[in-house]
Amino acid sequence: MPIACTLWIALLLVVWSWPAWATSADPRKPAGEQDLLVLEAYLDGEVLSESLTAYADGSHILLPLGELSRLLTLSITVRPERGQVGGFVLIGGQSFDLDASRGEVRLGGTPRSFDRQLVLVQPDDVFVSHKLLSEWLPIAFEVDLATQKLTLRPRVRLPLQERQARARAAAELRQAVAPPSDPGYERQLTSPALAGVPFIDLTIGADVKTAEGRVTGLPGFKASLTGDLLGMEGDGYVARLPDGVSEYRLALERQHPDGFLLGPLPVRTFRAGSLVLPSVAGVVRSSSNGAGIWLSNQALDQPSTFDRQSLRGPLESGWDVTLFYNDALVAYQNNSIKGEYVFEDLPLVYGQNEFRLVFTGPLGQSRVERRSFMLDQSILKPGEVVYSLGVQHASQGGRQMGLIDVGLTRILSLQAAVITKPKSEIQPAQAFQQLGLRSYLPGMIVSLQAAQDAHGGVLLSAGLKTRLGAYALEYDHVRRSGGFESEWFASGPAGVTSRHVVSATGAVSFFGMPALSTKLVVQRDMTEGSGSVLDVAGRVSTVYKGTAVSNQLRVVSSQASTGNAGLLQVSRRVYGLGLTGQLNYRVARTGNPIQGLSLYLDHEWKQGTQVNATLARDSVTGRGAVVVGLNSTRERFTQSLTAGVYGRREARIGLQLFMALGRDSRTRNWFFKAAPLTGTGAASARAFVDSNLNGVLDDGEELISGAAFVVDSSGRHPNRTGKDGTARLDQLAAGRFVDVALDPNSLDDPQWKPVRAGLRLLPRPGVMELLEFPVVPTSDIEGTVCREVGGRCVGVASALVELVDQHQAVVDQVRTGSDGYYWLRQVMPGEYRLRLSPRSVGLSDVEPALTRVVQVLKRGDFISGEDFRLKERIDR
Repeated sequence: MPIACTLWIALLLVVWSWPAWATSADPRKPAGEQDLLVLEAYLDGEVLSESLTAYADGSHILLPLGELSRLLTLSITVRPERGQVGGFVLIGGQSFDLDASRGEVRLGGTPRSFDRQLVLVQPDDVFVSHKLLSEWLPIAFEVDLATQKLTLRPRVRLPLQERQARARAAAELRQAVAPPSDPGYERQLTSPALAGVPFIDLTIGADVKTAEGRVTGLPGFKASLTGDLLGMEGDGYVARLPDGVSEYRLALERQHPDGFLLGPLPVRTFRAGSLVLPSVAGVVRSSSNGAGIWLSNQALDQPSTFDRQSLRGPLESGWDVTLFYNDALVAYQNNSIKGEYVFEDLPLVYGQNEFRLVFTGPLGQSRVERRSFMLDQSILKPGEVVYSLGVQHASQGGRQMGLIDVGLTRILSLQAAVITKPKSEIQPAQAFQQLGLRSYLPGMIVSLQAAQDAHGGVLLSAGLKTRLGAYALEYDHVRRSGGFESEWFASGPAGVTSRHVVSATGAVSFFGMPALSTKLVVQRDMTEGSGSVLDVAGRVSTVYKGTAVSNQLRVVSSQASTGNAGLLQVSRRVYGLGLTGQLNYRVARTGNPIQGLSLYLDHEWKQGTQVNATLARDSVTGRGAVVVGLNSTRERFTQSLTAGVYGRREARIGLQLFMALGRDSRTRNWFFKAAPLTGTGAASARAFVDSNLNGVLDDGEELISGAAFVVDSSGRHPNRTGKDGTARLDQLAAGRFVDVALDPNSLDDPQWKPVRAGLRLLPRPGVMELLEFPVVPTSDIEGTVCREVGGRCVGVASALVELVDQHQAVVDQVRTGSDGYYWLRQVMPGEYRLRLSPRSVGLSDVEPALTRVVQVLKRGDFISGEDFRLKERIDR
């Protein structure tokens, strides 16, 4: 507690020199770890895994063969300790055997040799080049590093695809998309502590600057902290940059997908301190960052307002983020002086809205976050009430806001909003009231809104959202009267009196080429004094062989003038080379068409070291910049050296060190990483042999090393348990439920079985949860079922043998083979009854005494000879 309080009160112990331990010798990582990738795997357009670990090696992407086999339910077994793989390509198909040390693979018994550099044996799996896997397996593996996607294209129908097709058919019969699957794991929910030791992302450095003939040297630092504070989730940020800019933020938040009570109010989100209030269409834009309070019972997976969503989050030094919307490149942001990325008021369409945030680190490290929204599934149940309340004081005046949405019928809901903005130095006092109806009709959403300002001005709006084939269509009409004035609409000669907007968003594909994501928006305004204004904006995007390209062009035409502005964006990350560029241009017969240019290049110079360059020029101001950098990443920290020329009279040389540090709540030891920690949660998972079956670790019980954990059923976490039986599961998504299960295939003893199927937890930023996974030795039970015929016992096929516990629940069952043999695997210790169901096989002509008691001991013995000899009934 004293440590936690000291860290939170001080926020940061400022270090103005390189710490001695940071520059000490650091052990090298395992081969290939510097090129670690985290991919999203897709099969038939559905997410197969959100976090598939892979490695980049030149033009080859090394994929985990064992994990892919588990996800695809292939009969392939991986033995990393031997560097061998064995099994069948498909069930009943040709045999598959691989020996990494010999560089040989056998397909159907036919040997082939391969380059041993294209197979990487790690302690948890065998990683094989995606090109080799595409040759050996009836599946094409396509990797797109620009979007961090792995697409699997089977050349034959997989059993997994058959199951997925049946699941989709069942969902269509229910006429709804099935909610995210809940495996029914035991929940482990903990409440925030009064004070906890936070996770810290820390950047320290110094700049030497020459400008106007003067040389100055300035130190600086940035630190983000997250963890429990005052019974809530604390989020702090403090920065003092070399250019003299200071930034401070502190907030307390509590989020829960199921909701909690704050006095008499049901609440899902409560935040106090630094925050941003959402926009309300036609009335106010998203606010600037300021101090305030926000509480809401809105579901966490719903957009901030009905048809718009803002995305915010931490963005640490050296990292950048690329935003894709429905696979279209939309925007790019690099490291911000405020330590966060912000994408404001992103429009949503009828149907699927999938945002993918691709984060790239200073050495090509990557991670992906997905945010998905379905407007057509946001209808409220009759009588359901969703509210949001906010008060904020910001540098630009602040505001108060109350929003409510009430379900009236199965297809109709009522919306109301009250917003006030007090008088400030830059604006007069303002007040707005809004009332609306929204109807969810078959295949479309219709909305009507009316807003009024404090002076009696009125804004009326009507909207329609629907789909036509692959395209989402939208029409909006706005009419302004009585001098209505807001952050969306101003008064004066250019003030809008009416507006018509038509938009179409979708994707098309021609002749097998990559899909083209397109968007077209046509807007026509009637103004108070300038007549009509036509505003046409279009965007075309595609992703091809690792390169994402997006081109946007906007043309505005009025009676007085016509102008246009274009933006060409390119993002490419493939085989050790990264490129991100933006070109601002205009289409004109005279003058310079290029308005601005920024280009960022990076290349892995050698293992653990990257060189990069930034070129930028603003044609309007004539100011340009050329910056080159050198990044070196170790296991615990990243060092960066940059040198740049800005304009003609300024030059800078900068040195930075980034590290993330946290404390393991189980061992009380500090750990360090070169990747950010504060935006995510973590867990310490421990596996042990529970000899006395009491569910807790007692003295003398065996700790299990080498055990792996599956997170959200999407893939194994890369960290396995060590000699102490624990594994640190970091980078867990905060604010939503996460399922963690012990992978039984990773246990050394095949008779070991986890006591619980898994645990469902709610990670909190900067907090490490403690998870216990007891494992017990199990027994196998085998025997035969036979019928006495002519003095001998003949095996009975397809007889159903059931294992019943002391609560009369059937815990396992199996049918006999053609010879009457049955085998029950991994039976937990306890007393059971074995019984035979005569109705299942039509054995109505045998004696009914078909039950026996079996005692399964804790030793994990093999129980044999549990035979059923069926005799003919005497009363036949």
